[in-house]
Amino acid sequence: MTTPIQELVDQRVKLINDARAFLAECEKDHGGLTDDENARFDAMHNDADKLKDHIDELHKAEQAAAERVKRQEAAEAELAALQNAGDFDKIRAAQGGKPGDKPAINRLEAVNSVLQDWAANGRAGVMSNPESQEQLKASGCSWDSQAGGLYIPLHNEAPKNLADFQNAQSIGTSTAGGHTTFPGFVTNLERALLQFGGVRQAATIVRTATGSALDWPTVNDTSNTGALLSENVQDAEQDVTFGNLTLDAYKYTSKIVRISTELMQDSAFNMGSVVGSLLGERLGRIQNTHGTTGTGSGQPNGIVTAATLGKTAASASAITMDEMLDLQASVDPAYRSGAMWMFNDATRNYVRKLKSTDSVYHWQPGATAGDPDLLFNSGVIINQDMASITNSAKTVLYGALSKYLVREVLGVTLVRMDERYADYGQVAFVAIMRFDGDLLDAGTNPVKYLQQAA
Repeated sequence: MTTPIQELVDQRVKLINDARAFLAECEKDHGGLTDDENARFDAMHNDADKLKDHIDELHKAEQAAAERVKRQEAAEAELAALQNAGDFDKIRAAQGGKPGDKPAINRLEAVNSVLQDWAANGRAGVMSNPESQEQLKASGCSWDSQAGGLYIPLHNEAPKNLADFQNAQSIGTSTAGGHTTFPGFVTNLERALLQFGGVRQAATIVRTATGSALDWPTVNDTSNTGALLSENVQDAEQDVTFGNLTLDAYKYTSKIVRISTELMQDSAFNMGSVVGSLLGERLGRIQNTHGTTGTGSGQPNGIVTAATLGKTAASASAITMDEMLDLQASVDPAYRSGAMWMFNDATRNYVRKLKSTDSVYHWQPGATAGDPDLLFNSGVIINQDMASITNSAKTVLYGALSKYLVREVLGVTLVRMDERYADYGQVAFVAIMRFDGDLLDAGTNPVKYLQQAA
């Protein structure tokens, strides 16, 4: 029996096939697409993209629900085994510990509670309230004496995609495709960083407790091989040459956000949710921009800047299928397993029209829920900071994008400014975060780019 999710997948595949049939008809009638027809073709694909977002949300929700059922069944089976064994001490512990024990405080809830208290009452208000101090201890937050703000630790393991934060119970509750709830500062900040981070979705995230220079050793021994050795002949030596990649921790600011004291006093809005999303979006945008095209001088070395030329297009305003294949082939086979494409949305709309002489499209939509769209059998990441198709632009990346390292200092400092805008009757907030980025390349060029003609 076809599931509701698979019905949506089939609907999406049909929409893409209809768009391709429309393109074929236009090419047959008058050799291509007019501006209006091109807009219609793109609109059909955009509708297919929206369907994919909805499908992915439903699929993740289904997986999360199945995982919850699995954990519940395991817990029930464990409790049943304890009951059968008559181990009442373990039964009591499994059901919540000793009588009178206080329930554990959820860390993310504690972060949000501390932030709400601190935003409304300042540091003195938090420190004068025993309950607030208990929440502060549980949250892992601390006072950043140097910046004069509240230091908020992020997750030790940085999430790779938005699904890590999806609240499955809220997905699919609206006809527009459902919604997701993120109740606290930390999750909202992480979500915002991901939302604006095409680089972040592909990169390897490294989080450190301090911001001191992080040395990452590299080695390229690909030019050396073994050798035939005759009997009773002394073996030869061959040294290994090591290199080094250094990741710093550049300081970034969200810029200042001012909130009136009246709003602070009268509104019941969730400071963690609002500030986490707003400031996270600002930091996410600059992190992705510098992670894409940063110069490497006084800022991260962007993945485009660090990549190597793989193919130069014959045209300044077009890309051919053969040029995409040449770019793919320019990457060493050792890096093609799991390799991915990266380009912006406008370039995606362009390459989706590419097909072979026998009218076979090489952009293939996922046929089942959870399957990614593929281009020449490799996944695609959309990064809006990549250049569009124009003279000399580096428009397409291909290769082992996970070789790009994003180093973050483990935490963000949120500063509250009481006096600076006091004469306006306002309180100001700013978030400060430290990170760097560079491509881990020992000389074997794991990521290459296609550049348009001048």
